[in-house]
This record gives sequence, structure tokens and C-alpha cells, in this order.
Amino acid sequence: CAAALALQRAIVSRGLLENVVTQGEALSNALNERFGNHHNIGDIRGRGLFRGLEIVADRATREPFSADLGIAGKLKKAAFARGLICYPDNGTMDGDRGDHILLAPPFIIDADGLGEIVDKLGAAFDEVMSGIAE
Repeated sequence: CAAALALQRAIVSRGLLENVVTQGEALSNALNERFGNHHNIGDIRGRGLFRGLEIVADRATREPFSADLGIAGKLKKAAFARGLICYPDNGTMDGDRGDHILLAPPFIIDADGLGEIVDKLGAAFDEVMSGIAE
């Protein structure tokens, strides 16, 4: 309990929750600016600094890519090669098809860090999507 209380005190004294709110809104704006109209992004959602991007074959119908393509895993690998850790998952549509990635940056992130996340994710996304036959 003492460790949990010390953590709670540190979060409050350092203004980390306020930073989560401020930077979470900035991250949402940056992701929507970069990916919001992309034909392979079905949705961008989340709260605070926890954000998810749904990856689809067709934005209008929200039809997912075939599970055989392994889009989320490829995106994780391409992002990691650039120094960005994201959390991939698949099967979100029907247990088999449907890809998404989650982002969960640290509470101490600043505007420069957010820009780096969006830039690296954008480059990884462009790489993966360029290898997918449409």
C-alpha cells in the first residue's frame, strides 16, 4: 500500500494527470490530422494517451483486410524498426478478421514526443500499406 500511495502522490505532485489530458487531446488531434481521412483507417478512438487505430481495407464499408495478410503484426514490426512500440491485435471484427494497433505513451510525454510518435507511425504505416495490393 505504501508503494501505491507514493505513486499516487507522485502523479498528483508532478501534474501528470493534467499532462495526460492535455497531451491526450494533442495526440488525438495529431493522429486525426495524419490518419483521419486515410482510406485504410476505419476509426481512431481512445481516451487520454491511450489511443487505438482501426486498420481497414475500405474506409467507406469498414471491410477489414484478410487475416492472412497479418497487417497489425507487420505494422508492429515496421514501427519497432523505427523505434516505436505499438500494440497490435487482430480478430476484432469477427474473431478472425480485423486489425488495429494501440498506442500508450508515458504520462510524461511532451509535444516533441507526440510528434515523434505520429511521424514514426506514419512512416511505418506508409511502408506496410505500400506492400499491400489494393
